[in-house]
Amino acid sequence: MEHKPLDKYKLELKNLKKKPAKVFKRLNCPACEAPIPADNMNLHDKIGKCSSCDALFPFHEEILDFSNKPTIKQEVIRPEGIDIFHFQEELDITIQQPTTGFDGFFLILSTIFLLVLEFYFIIGFPVWIPAMFALAPIYTLINFMNRSKHKVYLTINEQTLTIKWRPKKFIKDKVYDVHDIDQIYVNKLNGVSMIINGHDGQKHIKLLPKLSSPSKAKYLEQEIEKHLGIIDREVLEEKK
Repeated sequence: MEHKPLDKYKLELKNLKKKPAKVFKRLNCPACEAPIPADNMNLHDKIGKCSSCDALFPFHEEILDFSNKPTIKQEVIRPEGIDIFHFQEELDITIQQPTTGFDGFFLILSTIFLLVLEFYFIIGFPVWIPAMFALAPIYTLINFMNRSKHKVYLTINEQTLTIKWRPKKFIKDKVYDVHDIDQIYVNKLNGVSMIINGHDGQKHIKLLPKLSSPSKAKYLEQEIEKHLGIIDREVLEEKK
């Protein structure tokens, strides 16, 4: 059995104990470069006083610059059920199809079929009534057996974002101009939405319905924004 060197264990332990860097800022006097202690700073009026040369100076720009620094977000690792491929300026994402209202509709019809079939044997309904609903359980069974093959294909190039469902399930292929996309975010239903800049103002468009896990939604938001060069910001409709 191979043993790791002791130094390697120490290195791994050091990495585990490593804490994220803290964000802070120190101010120096603009006149004499002496450090300014916190007690000599009026945060309300944004005015500091140097105890070395008695100079008074404003520091509102330093505070503004400090507060406007973007928060470092933890990167989401690619979850199971999503495949991603980069080729030159194109990004191709393949996603396991989420459940849609179309699937739910046939599930309801399948339930009705079973109830009608039960009443057919008990009461003696005409045979054409259960036959009318027979397609629903057949489709539901086929859909369940081939679920892993049902995909959503998302393609982003320099000009467009295209989304296609295969099989379609009555969902049309959609194409958006990437220059109109202002923001991608995870909505409160755990789906992925985007903000589009239009002639009449901004509008929110649902890109994907509820996904099976929050990590899938956050990963898609992360990768699409990264590819399009969009700086992430807080959206009122976003899931917290």
